[in-house]
Amino acid sequence: MRRRFFARNLLSFLLPTMIPILLLGSFSFFIVQTSIKKEVETNNNLTLTQMRNSTELIFSEIDTLSNNFCLNGRFVSKLKTLLESDSVDYDNANIQRWFSDIINASANAKPYIHSIYVYYETNKPNMFVSNRGITDISHYPDQHWYEQYQNAENTQTFLEARCVRSYNFEDPGTPVITIYNPLYSPGSVTADGMLVMNIRCSYIEQMLSASDGSQTVFLLDQTGNLLAKGSIEQPDHEELDFEKLVSLPEATSPIWLNEKHYVVSRMSSNRYDISYFSVSDYSHIYRLPITLIRITAALLIVSFVSSVLIAWSITRKNYRQLYRTLEIFERAEAGLPLNPPDKHDAGAYDYIQQQIIRTFVEQNYLRLQLEAKKHHARSLELTALQAQINPHFLFNTLKTIFWKAVALTGSNNDVSRMIEQLSEILQYSISPSSTLVTLEEEIQNTKNYILLQKVRYQNQFEVIWEYDDELLSQKVIRLLFQPFIENAIYHGCRNTDQKCFIRIRIYLRNETLFISIIDNGAGISGENLRQIRQKLNGYISDEEMASHIGLVNTSKRLQLFYGEDACVHIASKLGFGTYIHFKIPAASNTGNTKD
Repeated sequence: MRRRFFARNLLSFLLPTMIPILLLGSFSFFIVQTSIKKEVETNNNLTLTQMRNSTELIFSEIDTLSNNFCLNGRFVSKLKTLLESDSVDYDNANIQRWFSDIINASANAKPYIHSIYVYYETNKPNMFVSNRGITDISHYPDQHWYEQYQNAENTQTFLEARCVRSYNFEDPGTPVITIYNPLYSPGSVTADGMLVMNIRCSYIEQMLSASDGSQTVFLLDQTGNLLAKGSIEQPDHEELDFEKLVSLPEATSPIWLNEKHYVVSRMSSNRYDISYFSVSDYSHIYRLPITLIRITAALLIVSFVSSVLIAWSITRKNYRQLYRTLEIFERAEAGLPLNPPDKHDAGAYDYIQQQIIRTFVEQNYLRLQLEAKKHHARSLELTALQAQINPHFLFNTLKTIFWKAVALTGSNNDVSRMIEQLSEILQYSISPSSTLVTLEEEIQNTKNYILLQKVRYQNQFEVIWEYDDELLSQKVIRLLFQPFIENAIYHGCRNTDQKCFIRIRIYLRNETLFISIIDNGAGISGENLRQIRQKLNGYISDEEMASHIGLVNTSKRLQLFYGEDACVHIASKLGFGTYIHFKIPAASNTGNTKD
């Protein structure tokens, strides 16, 4: 039975939670992946188009120079004469200066042009170099281009990545992309010269690096040779198989290269045998769909585990409640006492158990409870009557003794005055505790108490009052100061040889009465002070600390009447004295103003 309960509860939790998570995760992954794929294709095509237009605009610089040679026969004739001349006369010098101005203007005006070579086949191996003039090929450090010219089988413009040295001491040289453009003499169908333009790789790579930081743009020739790449950190071009890249179609597709997953876009040049590639890390591009898959998987696992735990907990609880319900019926039929309900049970089964128990014990419980309430009410009534009889009896007796003392001496004496002061204190204290009195009445009653204590302790202490007469009309609870003064006398002044001073300060600030009682008595030890503070905060009971009861009780009275903010605070140092302070609302803010 328990297994069937568990399977049913598990399905009831598992299906409603896992199916929505699975559907939501799948739809989110599909939508996000489709959107990212379209966005990547659009961005890569736009990036490659911009890169192709920018780089080929640079490469087209060679066309302007080439047109000057191929379309101007006189121009070519003078250049050939200059290249095969042994000496430089006045006319040749002017012609050379004229050619230098044309070639150097292009080389110097464009920051991306490193150098330009012009070569025609003549009876001497000379070439024209930008910013250097006519130079013997065999004496020039860069001769690789000449080998390419001699080995070239096609008559089309082509590109090559290499390093160029303008001087022998340059090592390793400047990386360039060299554009080879065949030159034709006017009327000739066979190339008899070569125009070479060296483009700085750094300039091209700077343009390629202007793409989005998530991708690297490569410039490759048709054989897979790297011409230039965007100078960013990843992916590392040394890990890529460029021969595999050049075999890809012109599209955006994910591929595996060297056990890594990339997204590659290709775009071919319209003129040159080169291609532009955008390579991006697949995990970086599709990090959001991958994250969605991981989150969906994690939610499915959490949902499954949670469903198992909840189903197991509910099955266990239902089975236990069912067993306890049957046990209650059996014990009730047998007349046996019922077991107390499990406090951890809840729900419908718990309600049934509580109803059964309540029905079973209701009559006896209500009868006992009613008798207990009657007994408690009689006790309270007796206590109230006794509290009224005893103080009045004592007060009347003190009055009788007072008149007897006066009759014996014929006038007031020390004994009669003490009896009169004690009577006033007793009369003051037997009034209802909820009745508020003025501060003036409370101070006067306290002074009567002080006079009695001075007689007892032979003026061993002195009380100093500090207050403004305007405060005497403020309402306070009864017996506010007496417990504090008694505590100061008994625990402070009584245990010191010097005369003790008790200072009571009362002042009003922000509709609040601040009261402090300071004495220079014996003080309180650290352990006793800790216990007193614990008692004031309700951490220990009266039985655990028998001393300072008046202080603690007064603090409780203040909190009950004025709230928690009226708690008494105490500070003391053994041998120096004690400082007690508290605050209560002014008369306009008190809760009980019954007179």
